[in-house]
Amino acid sequence: MGLKWCGNRPYIIRYVVIVLICVLELTSTEAVTTAEEFHFTHNYYNATIYEKAPGKTYLTPTRKMGIYVSDPTLEVKYRIFDGDKTNIFRAEEYRVGDFVFLRVRTHTSSHGVLNREFQSHYHLKIKAVAQVESSTTLTATADLIITVADRNDLRPLFDQEFYNVTVSEDATLHSNIVKVTAFDGDIGINSEIYYSFRQWTNTFAIHPTSGVISLTGQLNYFQQKEYELEISAEDRGPKSSETRSYKDRNAIVKIWVTQKNFFAPEIHVQRLSSFQENEPGETTYAVLNIIDKDIGQNGQIGNVRILDGPYSEHFKIVQGPIKGDYDVVIMESLERESLPHGFNVTVEASDLGQPPKISQSIIFVDISANDDPPLFSDDVLFASVEEIAPIGTPVIYLHAKDKDVGRSAEILYEIASGNDNGLFRINKNSGLISTASALNTEINDNVELVVNAVDRANMEAIRKGTVKVNITVVDCNDNAPIFNISDKNVYVDENLPIGSEVYKVEAFDLDQGENSRISFSIANQNSVPFEIDHFTGVMRTTQVLDYESMKRVHRVKISASDWGSPFIRRSEIILSMHVRNINDNGPLFEKVDCSGYLSREAPIGTELVVITAIDFDNDIINYNIQSGNDDGCFEIGITTGVLTLNCSITEPEGSKRNLVIMASDGVHDSEPVFVTLTLVNNKRNFQLSNSDANIQCEPTNATQELTKQLQLSKQRNEANSDDDLIFETTTKVPNRHAPVFTGRIIFNVSESVAIGTTLFTVSTIDPDHGYAGMVVYVINDGDPYDQFKVNTTDGRLIVMAKLDRELIPRYDIEIIASDLAEVGSRKSASTIVSINVLDENDNAPVFEKTSYDVSVSEGILINSTIKQVLATDRDLNQNGKITYSLLAHADTFAVNKASGFITIKKLLDREMVEVYYLPVKAADNGSIPLASTATVTVTVLDVNDNIPRFIPEIYNVKIREDLPIGTVVTTVTAEDQDKGENGRVTYRLTYGSDDKFQIDENTGVIRITGKLDFESRQIYNVSVHAEDGGDPALMSACVINVEIIDVNENLEPPVFSSFVEIGYVKENLPVDSVVMYVSASDPDGIDDGRGLVTYSIRDGSGLGRFSIDNNGTIRTKQVLDRETTSHYWLTVYAQDRGLVPLHARLEVFINVIDVNDNVPQMQHPVYYMEITENSDEGTVVGQVTATDKDENPSQSLTYKITKPRSSQQYKVGKQATDKKKKNKKKKIIIIMKN
Repeated sequence: MGLKWCGNRPYIIRYVVIVLICVLELTSTEAVTTAEEFHFTHNYYNATIYEKAPGKTYLTPTRKMGIYVSDPTLEVKYRIFDGDKTNIFRAEEYRVGDFVFLRVRTHTSSHGVLNREFQSHYHLKIKAVAQVESSTTLTATADLIITVADRNDLRPLFDQEFYNVTVSEDATLHSNIVKVTAFDGDIGINSEIYYSFRQWTNTFAIHPTSGVISLTGQLNYFQQKEYELEISAEDRGPKSSETRSYKDRNAIVKIWVTQKNFFAPEIHVQRLSSFQENEPGETTYAVLNIIDKDIGQNGQIGNVRILDGPYSEHFKIVQGPIKGDYDVVIMESLERESLPHGFNVTVEASDLGQPPKISQSIIFVDISANDDPPLFSDDVLFASVEEIAPIGTPVIYLHAKDKDVGRSAEILYEIASGNDNGLFRINKNSGLISTASALNTEINDNVELVVNAVDRANMEAIRKGTVKVNITVVDCNDNAPIFNISDKNVYVDENLPIGSEVYKVEAFDLDQGENSRISFSIANQNSVPFEIDHFTGVMRTTQVLDYESMKRVHRVKISASDWGSPFIRRSEIILSMHVRNINDNGPLFEKVDCSGYLSREAPIGTELVVITAIDFDNDIINYNIQSGNDDGCFEIGITTGVLTLNCSITEPEGSKRNLVIMASDGVHDSEPVFVTLTLVNNKRNFQLSNSDANIQCEPTNATQELTKQLQLSKQRNEANSDDDLIFETTTKVPNRHAPVFTGRIIFNVSESVAIGTTLFTVSTIDPDHGYAGMVVYVINDGDPYDQFKVNTTDGRLIVMAKLDRELIPRYDIEIIASDLAEVGSRKSASTIVSINVLDENDNAPVFEKTSYDVSVSEGILINSTIKQVLATDRDLNQNGKITYSLLAHADTFAVNKASGFITIKKLLDREMVEVYYLPVKAADNGSIPLASTATVTVTVLDVNDNIPRFIPEIYNVKIREDLPIGTVVTTVTAEDQDKGENGRVTYRLTYGSDDKFQIDENTGVIRITGKLDFESRQIYNVSVHAEDGGDPALMSACVINVEIIDVNENLEPPVFSSFVEIGYVKENLPVDSVVMYVSASDPDGIDDGRGLVTYSIRDGSGLGRFSIDNNGTIRTKQVLDRETTSHYWLTVYAQDRGLVPLHARLEVFINVIDVNDNVPQMQHPVYYMEITENSDEGTVVGQVTATDKDENPSQSLTYKITKPRSSQQYKVGKQATDKKKKNKKKKIIIIMKN
């Protein structure tokens, strides 16, 4: 209780604590949907519908389509506003709980309108519209992509109705013959085509998917010339009543068998007498008789020709008068020397079969003897030799060939012309051209020799061949540069700018190439005011020259060097460079500033003063009065500078005269001299000094400067000054020493040494410098067959021809070494090189025949002798002793190393090796054994000792269950390595086929003969036997595991009775409580005991809170609370058990039913209320509010006061509520009692 004041009088307020009990309150949320909340679940949806669907067929979407709406009073409408130009579809709405489904179906009038082949997709735009209030409209849009699913409404059509093909009767088994092609406008499995024969055949097979027809049986032209195959094309899709009513449109394949060309033409040669060499005109050499055992066109001869080969162009074939006869005609003369033992010509004949058969025959052509001239490889041969090469240096080997034999083939060489200067010689036997005289490129840089090669036949039959040998003499820098200067005096103007060209030095070198290239330089010891371009020889100034003060003549030493190697050559010349004076100085007066007195009475001609000038250039000076002499009263000597009076001045107008005097050398003018004359009256005036004129001038230093310059010039131009210090040099190098060999050389060399081998390097010592110390070498004697050469510059002794110890066992070769000093001062020395030729085992054994042939049965006994080989060796002793050995198959055969007998070491097997090629080696016993080989060909004859063997022994094949009858499953192959009948194999099925398969006994091709069904049987284990044709026959077996592949016959997905189901469940039920049942049926399913359909929950707000079993029972997975979530959405999938599973989708709405599991709750735990005393009964003291989270329209809240005792003074009441309102709260009013 508290105390308060009212005016001046206090009053008492009592506080009463009232406890209220609330029994129940209904609560509900008033939901209002906003524009942001009003939208489709997705911007894009995908759905399918089969083509030719009847009217009022609903689309099958891939996910839930529509809009969540929390306001139960909000009405949503859908409509299509774009993408349905032909008005096929209709949009509908269907509300369940808080979701308004979008459902799209075909119009009633659109029965069968959809055609996938015409339009496979539709893109619809859907708009949703809802009216919130009279003034507010909500809209949303979404895109719907409709895929028109294919129905198997089309049958395959062949691209052509008839096929014609020609096949030879010898066509290879399993070769492709023709391909048929059909097309189906459907897609997927509906467009996949199987090809099959309408009638059974073992001769051909058709691939079920590619349509390729192949050969599976041997053709025989005489048994059947024509085949007509009717081909059926069926798609793999389900057959509707519509497609079954279509008429079959099969293709016809006609196969024409052509006769095999069995026999090749037979060529019989009738050879005539031998052909004479150089016989004129066309001559028949042989007659051919050609026949063919085939009949018809295959037996007719088509073409007879000479094959390309040596000398084939000399022959032609001419058909004779009798059918089948042909003449071999020689068109041109032939020479025996081209092939002294004759040669072969190959004749080829072909028939008119398709393809033609060809046979060949070799005709030996024998030509009687005649001779030919020796021939060189080319008409012109080229060689080169350095001009420093000593006499006897080898230049080039010539080699001519003579097709003759014997003495007519032996050749001698001679130089016929071109050697007028005797520079070269030729060895008549070896054909080696070498130098015979000193060479000089500057005189003869190229020599063309004409060389004859003459055979050694009888005098009346001697023939010769000719070749031109072009020899280039290579320059070796044996000339120094030569100056091309006629006058050694060069004049240079003074005052030229630095770098001015004043002269060009010219020189030339008689050598060639780099040896003639010249560089210039200045060789003065002291510097000179000039420089020279090293390459052009242009001389330029390096400073400005002055004639008056500098040296006037410079002696410049010019050096010209070539670029030769190994040493350069140089020449020098001294040029006198004269500095030429030019007028570059003006006159200088010796006195200036003249002034004085002149008597008025002075007579005309009076000499007043002498004004002279000097010029450093020593040029002629002229004087003149520049100004002040307008009246001509004065005159100056033009060359003397004497100023005189030239008029009477007794009555002058003024008392002074001012003259300006100038001096000029014709180019330059001097500075002016001013002369001031004061005129006086009396001659005796003291200023005149007793003369008519008294003039004084100021002297200059011009004379002294000129004197100094003359002395300096004299000093600098004295003879033998330091600037002209030049050391005289000489370009000639003295030759004081002769080359010295290091000693006598003796060594051994094998007769098998390779041509081009360097045997030894001859070395010398020559202390001289430059070319005087450079040594060249040459063989002078001891090499009669020109088998060696010594390198000109480095002394390497090289083998040039094959050595033969039996011909020359030792060589004593004289080598001369000469330096390259100036001609006339050269020095030389010689030495003997002794070469002992060592014997080698250079003769290999030779077999009496190069090849041997023998045939043996594969059953021959071990150690049986089958052949003997024999070889001989020209060498003696161990070099001639022969040992035989096998180079291959030594595990199967053996050869006696001494006698050459060949025996069997192990049993033979023709199936492993039918022919052995035995290389037999015959080797001597030399230190380096030589050997030769011969080939023994052993042919093994067959015995039936092999069973047929399957490759592989087990076949694993997978085939589809829906393949058409007649399809080839596989081809088994058994190989029998025997020949003939022993190797011919036949096949048969022994068990396991169950009349579903059949085998071709000759080819092993296995075909389907009965309809297969995966559901009935998945595996066939088929046994195949293979038997050969031997006596007795041998047999083997293999197993074929045929696995049947299930074909997707699952064409229809499961179907729910409705697209949405509604279920109810009370809150607080235990886990695993049953909520509801859903069920789907499978139109084409087969119940295998596991059930047709399996169920799963894959989406929705209740994902994870519910489960479903394969019976479609939905159960709770957790305890539900309505006050937390009042409802759930589930997306249930029903999936069949097909090879390619199909599914259906069902949306499930589960409503959670309320249970009274919540007590009412006051809005505040304590309420404070006030009331004035003496208040009337019924006065409202305050209001308390309570809520209840449960939802039950039949329940209401009641309130009562429980404490304190004074609560009798109060009562609580309730205000009536409208149950239609969403917010159903009860208000409590406290009223005071009286």
